[in-house]
Amino acid sequence: GEYVLFMKRGPTPMYPKDAVACLAMLDVGNGHRVLECGTGSGALTLFLSRAVGNAGHVFTFEEREDHLKKAKKNISKWIDLQNRLYSESWKPNITFYPHSPCIMDHFDGILDSVRIE
Repeated sequence: GEYVLFMKRGPTPMYPKDAVACLAMLDVGNGHRVLECGTGSGALTLFLSRAVGNAGHVFTFEEREDHLKKAKKNISKWIDLQNRLYSESWKPNITFYPHSPCIMDHFDGILDSVRIE
């Protein structure tokens, strides 16, 4: 959780204590499919990715290209670091969308949680 305190950001990130509260209120768990509207710097996206685990998936939307680019870079650095430090690899479980969501266009099935900024 400390990583988000030091990552590059444009938008204000969700800090660890707030992210934990958000995950608890959303009741996000292993295997869930989560829609996040507003990727921002990617801080909460990382927490969501970890919470849903390898069996779940995070679909995240960001309208601002500069924020999306920064978030992708932050998340990529984090995943690379995790995969170097730990024997269990972090599987890619995040899909980025560079626009606002139209649920009918992107999802087949049920979402377990939706987080809108």
